[in-house]
Amino acid sequence: MDPADLRAGLELVRPTLAHLIVRFDGYDNDMIEDNLNGCTGSLGSLSNFTALVTLEVSIALLFGQTRLSTSQKPSLAEILPPRLRQLTINDDRWDHSVLLHTEGPLTMAVFKDFFAGERLTDDWTEDTELEDTKWVKFGDPPWRTATPEFQEFVLDTRIQGRASYGYWYEKGPKEDLQSMCAGEGIKCSVLRAYEDEPDL
Repeated sequence: MDPADLRAGLELVRPTLAHLIVRFDGYDNDMIEDNLNGCTGSLGSLSNFTALVTLEVSIALLFGQTRLSTSQKPSLAEILPPRLRQLTINDDRWDHSVLLHTEGPLTMAVFKDFFAGERLTDDWTEDTELEDTKWVKFGDPPWRTATPEFQEFVLDTRIQGRASYGYWYEKGPKEDLQSMCAGEGIKCSVLRAYEDEPDL
């Protein structure tokens, strides 16, 4: 699927489009031998979709195929529609070959940038242990001016039915994200495949 084609279709209903859900269903398709061939490009900025109030989408569709990095640009504040109230980020492309290993602090960095006005310190690398990961404040949380009507954020990590391990099963990240959002008056849920198992 080429997101540019989807974007072209969405443009036709942009003035009235209030709710948008985009999910991939290519993992069981034998025609797609490598996830790399399943999708190219990104949706691009939705900042001119002024009627859009709920959005469910993956990180890959928002940021494209480029691997997330500590200098990832643009930020959610530059991409999301101005009247957005509810955002669900799903992980249906985090198994993409160019996005492997980015579901940890690099995705948290996307959320911290938006909700807290924080970024990873310059000395962070992918080898940095979770307990050694540090954040630095750079300004007011961008969501306040970019999406002032924002009310709820959902991070859905269940889609791939992944085993109960990884960043969002570690002790701390889930609570950190929820606390960060709560401090801004935003409801936050982190959905995990095995909620009955304890945090690592």
